[in-house]
Amino acid sequence: MLSVENLNGYYGAIQVLFSINFKVEHGDMVAIVGSNGAGKTSLLKSIMNIELWKEGKIVFEGIDITRLPTHRIARLGILYIPDTGGLYHGLTTLENMQLAAGRKIIEIDRIKEIYPRIEELLNRPTDKLSGGERKIVSILRSLLIETKLILLDEPTEGVSPVITEEIYRMLKRLNEEGKTIVVVEPGSRLKIALKHVNKIGVMRTGKLEYFDTTEKALKELELLKKLIFI
Repeated sequence: MLSVENLNGYYGAIQVLFSINFKVEHGDMVAIVGSNGAGKTSLLKSIMNIELWKEGKIVFEGIDITRLPTHRIARLGILYIPDTGGLYHGLTTLENMQLAAGRKIIEIDRIKEIYPRIEELLNRPTDKLSGGERKIVSILRSLLIETKLILLDEPTEGVSPVITEEIYRMLKRLNEEGKTIVVVEPGSRLKIALKHVNKIGVMRTGKLEYFDTTEKALKELELLKKLIFI
């Protein structure tokens, strides 16, 4: 589905991504973890062609998207959810969802299947939601958009363990329903990521130092911890 080949990324003259290679197959749920400043957000932005100048090649479903503008990449079926959630503050949860769907009437029952508490949030302005609730709403909006691949930037950063589990339960449900997911997380989320994903990567100083199946990663856990925390 997605192939990243020899990717180098730059903010001006400063190189932040170095020779990154990996592939994501249809139906994968992938986590890429690393410490702050490892380049995780830059990696997602480079896929979406946001802010960075890059070298290398990025292919999505057979289409070279390396130089495509961001809006055309999104139209191909890639949804990027930044760590802020990307919601419009001042609007209610329902209004945010209507904007995402491009229509006034949306299938709330469909959303309730994934997150039964959504009705409690519908009429609340999103800037009045907790950080965890905003991230949940951001993920639920993906149900209303024609999306094949979801890129999430640290969806559980700064939220409680209970909400973290809830977010991963939702992501797992979306994955089982056909959404391919790539999530980047801080190193402290390694344990929970390994519980839910089928592939894991580790970034350090702009390099993808490790990328393999979760099954293999569990056998090499000490190596992953060393890569993340040293």
